[in-house]
Amino acid sequence: MTIEIIKCGTQSPVGTWTSMTAANIRTGMARITTHPKFEDETWSPVKVAMAGFLDAEMPNKYRFLNMGLAALEEVMEPFVDIPSSLGTIPLLVGMPGERAGLHSGTENTFSTRIRSVEYRHRVRFKPEFLPYEHAAGLIALKNAILKLENKEAEFCVAGGIESYMSLKTLKWLEETENLKCSNNKWGFIPGEAAGFYLLATTETVKKHRLSSLAQVIAVADAKEEQSDSTESVCVGNGLSQAFARVLDSLSEGEQINQVYCDMNGQRHRIDEYSYTLMRMGSYFEDPNAIIAPANLWGDLGAASAPLLISLVTEAARKGYARGNHHLVFTSALNGHRAAALLKLSSN
Repeated sequence: MTIEIIKCGTQSPVGTWTSMTAANIRTGMARITTHPKFEDETWSPVKVAMAGFLDAEMPNKYRFLNMGLAALEEVMEPFVDIPSSLGTIPLLVGMPGERAGLHSGTENTFSTRIRSVEYRHRVRFKPEFLPYEHAAGLIALKNAILKLENKEAEFCVAGGIESYMSLKTLKWLEETENLKCSNNKWGFIPGEAAGFYLLATTETVKKHRLSSLAQVIAVADAKEEQSDSTESVCVGNGLSQAFARVLDSLSEGEQINQVYCDMNGQRHRIDEYSYTLMRMGSYFEDPNAIIAPANLWGDLGAASAPLLISLVTEAARKGYARGNHHLVFTSALNGHRAAALLKLSSN
């Protein structure tokens, strides 16, 4: 059974819809600024990638809500001209794990406010929240595929939402040595974003006369037991396991033409990718063909995967994609590693 990506919807520091974000990333446009209130322990300003369309002092709970609803509205656009009700659609939302500054009522507020989107598109969402940090968007994709394969629904929406802009969260990042600041050059620049993908089987796409942007060939996740938070050396075992599970789906003679990932400037992320390539570099046409936009839109945490996949689908839609086989991978602070193999659609 083939799973198709019909549409992506995104909000990011560099764009308020998918095509805008992808175009700005392709041209190298960055939106990195200093946080208006937060300073590190040396009283130095800290760089962040904020969504400029949101008020800088908006509480994080509402940053999640505003970005998430806008991305969800965009991803539902293919249903505007479908007159009948679509019934219940599973909505799998990747979220951060437990951390300082994450409002406990965010999920309940989002579940309540999606009613407005439901009304406009004659659907009923069944939301599930998956707190797997950077890996959340791909784990959401994996779970959505299982629901479609089990015929629990005709369509699924999956993705993730993230914002590090809470002062408590930024302090937590500094204390855990993940924040790029004056006393930690190997940290990352915090960002914020929301992204979703609309998924269905090929049969459903044809039934409703929809178009497809890409096919999801395989999705897998694994756990890295020797992550940067441990004293052991991380040699990429978890990432290698995730890669192996999806690359096994390539046919003989096929290779990965382009890699999209959330590498964010942290040294161990580069190391584990290098170790992984040492094990399975033969699967890649060019291991250096990597798109890693964290230097432009910041680290997007739980929203990383849907934003990266939107770059793939926009490359397919606009006709500038490099080859047909694209690998997307993400790595969470808690050790979760995830990867997806996409094949661009021919229609």
